[in-house]
Amino acid sequence: MYEEVRKILSIILRDAKASTVDLLKFRTSVSEADFLFGPEIPEYIDLIYKRGLDLGRWNEEYRDCTQTTPKDYDHKKVCDEMHKELTWLTEQFEPAKDKFRKYLDISK
Repeated sequence: MYEEVRKILSIILRDAKASTVDLLKFRTSVSEADFLFGPEIPEYIDLIYKRGLDLGRWNEEYRDCTQTTPKDYDHKKVCDEMHKELTWLTEQFEPAKDKFRKYLDISK
């Protein structure tokens, strides 16, 4: 499960976006977390998934100067939201390690 979390975060870091296909693969690969960990891990996995979907949605809404923009398009808002989600997701490598540590630390 920990490696799957690292994998989706790495994909997002590499591509600066989250594809629906990658997020669905992630969701499937960690579906047994409810049975293996305390509630904080499935909640964390859900948060990564939801924020990945949010990033994907903002990426879909984004328009550059060569594209026609919808009437109520707010470029600053779209860019700010993309940045917020991307920053949060790419900063999750250490928090993920900390969350999984109590389950994976075999030194005790």
